[in-house]
Amino acid sequence: MRNKLELSPSGVFQYYMVCRVVDKQSVPYAPPGEVAGVLCAVGGEGVCREVLPYITGGIEGNLERDSGEVDTQLTQKLNQSSSSSAENSHTEDRTERAGSPTAAEVFHDTAGWRHLETYMTALQHVVERCGIAFEPHLTSDLLQLVFTCLSHTNRFVRETGYRVIAAFISIPGLSTASVSAFWPDITRNLAKGLSDNWSQVRMSSSVATRVFLTQLPSLEAREPYFPSLLPPLCLNRHYVAEGVRLYCQETWKLVTEMKGVQLVEKYIAQVVEFYISQTEAANHAVREAACACIAELGTKVSPGVLGPHIPDLVKVLLQCFRDDSWLVRDAACLACGNFMSSFPEECRPTLPQLLPLFFSSLEDSMPSVRQGAASSLATLVSVYGSEVEEKVMSVLRERIPLAATQPLTDSRHPGLDPRPAVFGVVQRLNDIPLDD
Repeated sequence: MRNKLELSPSGVFQYYMVCRVVDKQSVPYAPPGEVAGVLCAVGGEGVCREVLPYITGGIEGNLERDSGEVDTQLTQKLNQSSSSSAENSHTEDRTERAGSPTAAEVFHDTAGWRHLETYMTALQHVVERCGIAFEPHLTSDLLQLVFTCLSHTNRFVRETGYRVIAAFISIPGLSTASVSAFWPDITRNLAKGLSDNWSQVRMSSSVATRVFLTQLPSLEAREPYFPSLLPPLCLNRHYVAEGVRLYCQETWKLVTEMKGVQLVEKYIAQVVEFYISQTEAANHAVREAACACIAELGTKVSPGVLGPHIPDLVKVLLQCFRDDSWLVRDAACLACGNFMSSFPEECRPTLPQLLPLFFSSLEDSMPSVRQGAASSLATLVSVYGSEVEEKVMSVLRERIPLAATQPLTDSRHPGLDPRPAVFGVVQRLNDIPLDD
C-alpha cells in the first residue's frame, strides 16, 4: 500500500488513514482529523484541494452499514434484554409509547458506524484550519452531504455533523453571499438537532445554533430564523441534561437581548405547536421538559396571548397525566395546577377530567407525584372554592387515615429514597426568567 500512494499531502493523509483506521495497527497514532487539519494549516488551500476529495469520498462511501453476523447477534441480545426487562418490571401497566425505538434502531443509533465519524471529524478539522481559504470549497454538494449526515441513524454521526456545521458558519471573514442561500436549510437542520432524542446531539446542535445566531449582527437580523429556532431553544432551557440546559440558558440571553417574553408571545403559535409535539417524544426527559415549559407559559405569558391555545395545552397535559414516566406525570400535575390558577374559567370545563386524575395521583407510587397532586388540589380549592371543596374533602377524609397502614417502602420501587425528588425541571421554573 505504501508504494501505491504518492508522497503528496493527500498521499500522506491516505496512508495515515490506512494505518490508523483500516489496518487497525496497535501503534498509538494521533487522531486522523487532527493530522488532516495540520496538513491543511501548513500547506494552505492547495493541500485542502488535494485532501478534500478523499475525505468526502470516505463520507459518501460509509453512509451505509453492512449488517453482518455480529450486528445480528447484538440486536438479538438487545431484544432478549428488552423482553426480560418487560417481564420483570414492577411499574404500572401502561400503553407503550408510539414511536419508541426498536432494538435494531437502538443498536444502529449507538453502534460504531465504520469510519464515517472519523471522516466527518477530519472534515471539521480541515475547515477549522483552512479558515477563509476553505470558502471556494463550500459548495451546495458539500452542504447537502453534511445535511445527509445530520439525518443519519447513528447519533455519533449526527453529533459530529453539527460540529461540522458550526465549523462552516465560524469561518472568519466568510462572505454572506457564499452561504446566505443555504440559511433556510441550515436553520431547518439546526431545529431538528435541537429536538434530537440524544442529549449529545442536542448539545452539538446547541453550539452550532449559538454560532449561527450570534454571527448575525442584530436582533432584527435574527428574527427571520426565530420561528424555527426559538421554540426548541426555549424548551432546552429546561432540559434535564445539565450541559444542554445551562448552555441554552446562556444562548437565550445572548440572542433575545432581554426580550424573551415579547419574542415568545410574538411566536406563540410556533412555540405552542412545538411544545405539544415534544410531549410525544420517545425520550421521557424531553416530555418532562415540555410539560415544564407548558407550565411556564401559564405563569409568564399574558392571558390575552395564550388564551386561544389553552384548550390544546390542557388537553395534552391531561394525556401526560397518564405517562409511563413518573417525572412526566409529576410535571404535568404541577403544570395543570399552574394553569388552573392563571386561567380558571378556561380550565373549568376540564374539572370532571382533572379531579379523578389528581385523586389518582394522590395514590401514586412516587412521593414527588403525590406531593405535586396535593399542592395542585390545594390550588384547585383556592380557585374554585365550594364548587370542588366538598369532593376534595370527601376524598381526604377517606384516604388520610389510610396513611397509618401504608408500608414503609413500595414493593414496586425498592431501594428508592422516599423523599421528593429535587432534580426535576419543574422545580426550577421560577429560576429561569424568560427575559434573561
